Amino acid sequence: MNCDSVFVLWDKFISLYKLARNAKTRETLICCIGVCVKRLSSLFSSSILIDVEERKLTGVVESEQIEKLAQVYDRIAYFTNLIKERSVSSETASMRMAAAESIIASGLLEEARLVGSFVYDSQIPPDNLSTCFQPDEAVNMYARQILDLWFICIKLLEDEDDDIRLRLAKDVQRCFACKRSARSSHTGLVPTQVDKVIELSFEHLSSIFGHWIEYFDYLLQSILNAAESYEVSNGDLVRQVFDKEIDNHHEEKLLISQICCSHLEKLPVSKSWAVNLLDKPQFRKYLREWRLRFSNQLTTFAKDHNAKYGGSNWLGGVGNHKDAFLPLYANLLGFYVLSNCITNEKVEDGAGLLSDVADLGRTVIPYLRNPLICNLYLLVVKSHEKQIGAAVEDFAPGFREDHAIWDGFEPYFLLR
Repeated sequence: MNCDSVFVLWDKFISLYKLARNAKTRETLICCIGVCVKRLSSLFSSSILIDVEERKLTGVVESEQIEKLAQVYDRIAYFTNLIKERSVSSETASMRMAAAESIIASGLLEEARLVGSFVYDSQIPPDNLSTCFQPDEAVNMYARQILDLWFICIKLLEDEDDDIRLRLAKDVQRCFACKRSARSSHTGLVPTQVDKVIELSFEHLSSIFGHWIEYFDYLLQSILNAAESYEVSNGDLVRQVFDKEIDNHHEEKLLISQICCSHLEKLPVSKSWAVNLLDKPQFRKYLREWRLRFSNQLTTFAKDHNAKYGGSNWLGGVGNHKDAFLPLYANLLGFYVLSNCITNEKVEDGAGLLSDVADLGRTVIPYLRNPLICNLYLLVVKSHEKQIGAAVEDFAPGFREDHAIWDGFEPYFLLR
């Protein structure tokens, strides 16, 4: 089926989807749209990868071909946005299932391996990327759509519906298995725990996109999103802390944060990117801005939460409350990883970095009765002092003497 024929079919599916009012019909059409995208993605990837080679030889791409590629890309981007909308928790379980099935049917998850070696670092990732198709950025733009779908898929692997999680986990495993054995598509896969599939998903993506700075940015954004999705609640703290559903969501967000941070530590941060981008000061600024975002988010939450609950006689301190632990730990973990990225290179403003750590200590001191938060903060202090060669200002008299990092403390405790 050629491109024009696929466009006709696409337009019919989209028209029917917009007109349909029956939920089952809309769910079926979403799956049909996914099948249509599979053909579009095949046409798009083959064209842009050929274009990459042709531009190396001739430096020319026909305008008619560019227009056709733009039309295909717009449809793929439309599909990604549609799946994003239909996979949110406010949708019915059957609609979320349809979104998950459509992702698999589209074949876009498998496209990651095909385009991964062609992505390139052209600039520090801006806050707002252009949505208009740009021929010179075709590979990178396509890779972003693929990564968007992978991260939507990972979110669906955390879904509260057992059927969605388990079925999607089995389908996603095939993406990993296909690179190891051609027989995996013909034989049954051994079921794996969903949490393990989430970990394997990140390992898979890091093995493909780990050299790309925009993937680094995706990981940072995932940590920030998990750490900021909190709400200072007003109800009975004792009743809420034993709410099973909320506790489960808490653990999944923390798991994602720890997985992302563990992968950030393994990526070749400055060894290749700063060279490829030809602007090392700009790259250092990029890392510091991200570090500041985690610091600001942590500070804002800590002050707001302490103002609301600081006077409560909460067992073990306010840092043990479920609404406090996740955003505090996740933001502090992000701050820790970014700090390591910065201090692993030559540091020009060591005093400023140490001052940031001391200021953070003054902010989080009400929460340091929680041993995990306390140990992570002490790890932040230790790593800065080791790399910079100077001591962090004592923000609380006697605190350092009374507290020491546990032997064998592991900041990524959910991964062990």
